[in-house]
Amino acid sequence: MTLDGTYKFGPQDLSRNATPTFAGLIIANGGTIGQAAGPLITFDDTNNNLVIAGCTVGIGTTDSDFKLNLSHSNTFMLKGVNTEESGAGAGAGMLWFSDDGAVMGANQRLGFIVFGGAKNSAHLLDNTVAITAFSESAWSLNDNSGSLRLETTPSGSTTRLERMRILGDGGIKIFNLKSGANQGAAGAAADELWMDTADNSIKMGT
Repeated sequence: MTLDGTYKFGPQDLSRNATPTFAGLIIANGGTIGQAAGPLITFDDTNNNLVIAGCTVGIGTTDSDFKLNLSHSNTFMLKGVNTEESGAGAGAGMLWFSDDGAVMGANQRLGFIVFGGAKNSAHLLDNTVAITAFSESAWSLNDNSGSLRLETTPSGSTTRLERMRILGDGGIKIFNLKSGANQGAAGAAADELWMDTADNSIKMGT
């Protein structure tokens, strides 16, 4: 330390208001940057892990509403490349789980992906379309049944409604089909499914 209170490391000035430049920085195994209460970056050289704890992470944004928030003008926001040998078990993927330390019960949401946009010029966002996954029964080591649901929002509303469900046994449920004794009574378009109340069948067109 110099007499004026600044720190010198080689040619670098490490005083509080300085802006030193390094060609590289090596952190020892188990070393940290930050504060114990967070934000804290921990380097785990043994397992080749970089752990960021006690904070949210924004890439291209200062928005801190989510654990990880990405913002960019590029259409493609996230990319994954799997370099495993091509095969039935290869390819890049994403995993979404629900785990609060208890076994999943029946009809509990496992995960979801939602789509939406801005509803005003102040960047107020809302989601109107979703793909959700639910458990069908109480889970055990031998039963992990689940269903996939598709939700949309009709015109004049802000509430998502379930439109289709693919059951664990492969069955398919379609909700809110237009219905009538004929296509005209149902008000269905030529390329739209509708329920024929005359014989309780699902039809398309006439």
